[in-house]
Amino acid sequence: MSLLVIHLCWTDAGPEELARLQRLLPPVRLVPEGPCLHRRAWPSGSRVLGVEVWGDDDAARRYLDELPLDSAAAGLEAPTVIVLVYPDVYRSVLPTVIATTDRGTHPLGDLAATTTGQ
Repeated sequence: MSLLVIHLCWTDAGPEELARLQRLLPPVRLVPEGPCLHRRAWPSGSRVLGVEVWGDDDAARRYLDELPLDSAAAGLEAPTVIVLVYPDVYRSVLPTVIATTDRGTHPLGDLAATTTGQ
């Protein structure tokens, strides 16, 4: 099994859209088991960025198939999606990575800021 890290970017989104997204796709604090292990979204200028970690490939695929409908329900276009696949062995370092990104920094440093436009 693998770990899927999904990066999302909704454009032309503000606080109202973020609130609707969070009702439709509620945040998930880091959990050790389950299909979605972590989810969070935050505003970034006129965008909403999100990151999710999935431990179930099939559930993540179904989720991504439904994401355009969830986005439309929040009044947004489908997001730009980037999926990174890691071996399940990385599950053990997930708490450290999540803690780092929750503090407002990114473990990839400037590379992450460049690719997400921050």
